[in-house]
Amino acid sequence: MAGLLGDPTASGPHRVAQASGREAWVEVVRSPVLDDAGGLACWSLQVHDVTAHHDAEAALRADAEQARRVDEVRAALEEDRIVLHAQPLFSIARGVLVGHEVLARLRRRDGTIVAHGAFMPAVERFGLAPRFDAHVLERAMRLAAPGRPLHVNWRRATCSGAAGRSRRRAPASCGRPRRRWAAR
Repeated sequence: MAGLLGDPTASGPHRVAQASGREAWVEVVRSPVLDDAGGLACWSLQVHDVTAHHDAEAALRADAEQARRVDEVRAALEEDRIVLHAQPLFSIARGVLVGHEVLARLRRRDGTIVAHGAFMPAVERFGLAPRFDAHVLERAMRLAAPGRPLHVNWRRATCSGAAGRSRRRAPASCGRPRRRWAAR
């Protein structure tokens, strides 16, 4: 147990440094061993490898958090709480503003704003990305106006559905994932 990190006599889970350098989790069960007179002779330690169990619990916690986030996004879509922010895009060569990139954010019921990176992995994993992208694209197309181009990122799978739900034609860049489109 030279690789045990922590008090080896304490019951409960412990991290163990393996010879390979990988950390593992062990469960230590501490039991008294009594002598013939009923007094404490020594402690018996049983060590069980619970790395797989510990890893599975961590994965389940991560899955539950992603499911909670996707539920939060579904509710935000239904309640129109996906807000669009415009980030200015400048041409470095010309030194002029060429448009704005649309950034989607989630506004919680309490008013706090959640950045894209905090919820998009769950949206993609649970298949909500096409609906989310269509919502953002439709709102961005309503905001775009002549002389006020907006650039929107989306996935290839989103393009086929977005063109059918809008009166505007899908952009030519639709076959390429994560490209920008300037609505004019």
